[in-house]
Parts: sequence; structure tokens; C-alpha cells
Amino acid sequence: ISAAKIRDWDRHPDDVVVGQLLSSACYIPDAFPAALFLAWRYAGDFAAGVCANAQVGGDNCHRGTVVGSLVGASSPIPSRFVEGLQAASRVSGI
Repeated sequence: ISAAKIRDWDRHPDDVVVGQLLSSACYIPDAFPAALFLAWRYAGDFAAGVCANAQVGGDNCHRGTVVGSLVGASSPIPSRFVEGLQAASRVSGI
């Protein structure tokens, strides 16, 4: 994905980028760039990134793994996303 394309996409709301400019389906030619775009747009805010991915709809579970992994690697995962999980003690503090 070129920097020029990212700048162009950044002028649009999420649901236009993922749904009109890119397909919201799981096909990798659109799904992976869409996931990278959302991870870039929401870098540093895990909750906003994974929620934005869910809100644009389509086959969001595949994009969500990429968005969650990338944004989660660069920002803390809020406790509300971990509390209640069977493995909460293993993943807290990651």
C-alpha cells in the first residue's frame, strides 16, 4: 500500500474505505489492506481499532485478527477486553 493511497483513504470515514473503496469481504486482496489501514488509523488505541473494525461490518473476524494483533502489539489492551477470559491471568500485562 502506498503512502499516497493511505493519505487518500484517510480522507474518508472507515465505512467508506472498508465497504466502498475496499471490499468488506474476507478476500485477501481487499481484506489485508483494509486491516492494515485500520491498524494504521487506530495505532495506539486498541479499543478504537477493534471496535472500528467491527463497526464497518462485513467479514470482520479475519480483519480483526490482524487489526487486534498489530494495534495490540503497540498499545496496551484495556482490561475490559481481557476480564472474564479463561486465560486472563496468562494474558494480563501483555
